[in-house]
Amino acid sequence: MKGVMIGGLGLLWGLLDVGCAEVAPDRPPLVATTDQGSSPWLRACAEKSARPQQVMVDQFRAQAQLQWRIQGKTVVVRVPEDLSVQCRERQEEWVLSGSSWVFAGYGRVIPALGWDDYGSLDVHGKTVILLSGSPPIPPDTGVDSAKALDSAGVFVHETDLQKSQRAWARGAALVVVVVTAPEEVAEHDAYREVRVREGDSHGGGVVGWVGVEQWKRWLQHAHIQADGLIRQAQREGFKALPLSLESRGNVHCQWRTVTLAVPQENQEGAAVKSVSIPLP
Repeated sequence: MKGVMIGGLGLLWGLLDVGCAEVAPDRPPLVATTDQGSSPWLRACAEKSARPQQVMVDQFRAQAQLQWRIQGKTVVVRVPEDLSVQCRERQEEWVLSGSSWVFAGYGRVIPALGWDDYGSLDVHGKTVILLSGSPPIPPDTGVDSAKALDSAGVFVHETDLQKSQRAWARGAALVVVVVTAPEEVAEHDAYREVRVREGDSHGGGVVGWVGVEQWKRWLQHAHIQADGLIRQAQREGFKALPLSLESRGNVHCQWRTVTLAVPQENQEGAAVKSVSIPLP
C-alpha cells in the first residue's frame, strides 16, 4: 500500500472490488479510489487468473486534520470531509516544523520579461502559498521583442505542479496552491477538502490544493484579509510577501503491496466478490 499521514490521519478499512479490466501479466494492477460516501473505497482491477495478484494501492481517502502554528498558537484545521492523497514513490517520513508562510503570487519566474515573483526572498524551509493559474501579461511590460515574449510563453502557462517544482527547487518545504476559478475547482474535484500530493523524485516536495474560502479562513486566524493581501502583492509586482503564519505537521509516505487471491472460477469470467481488508 502507498499512503500518507498528515497530522492525525487514520485509514481503517478499504474495500477492494476485483474483476474489472484485464492487465498485462507483468504489470500489477493499480488501485484507484472512488468516492462512495464517508467510507474509504479502493477499487482494483486484476487479471482473470487463479494465481495470486500483487495489487498496489496508489491512492486513498481518509479523515484527517492539519495543524498550523499561527502567531504563537497551534490551530488545528480539521478536514470535515476527507483528505485525498497520492503517493507515487516510496518516501521516508517527512517532518515540517516551524515552517513560516510566504505568499508568492503566481510564482512566476520569467527571465525574458525580467519577472521574478520570489524576488530576493529566501524561501528555503518555508511554506509557499501560490495562486493557481496564470495572470494576463500586463500591457506595459516594456518588452518590444516578439522573440522575448515567445520565450516567455512557456512560463506564462505553467501548470500548478510546474510552479510547485520551481518553489521546491528554491528549497520550499511545502507548497499550497489556492484555487479560485470555478473551472479549476471542478478540475480538482470539490474543494471542501484539502488535496495533497507527493512531488516527483527529482527534488520534489509536497503540494496541496485548497479552495479560496478555506484559505481566507486560515488568513483570518492571523488577522489578514485575503483580498487586501492580493492587492498588496499586486502593488509589489507579486513579489513574495512573508505572512505571520507557520506550518507544523508531518507527512509519512510508505509503500506496500497486498497479495490478493483471485478465485479459480474467475477464469470463466465469473464475477469476483468484493473483499474487505484492513489497511493500516
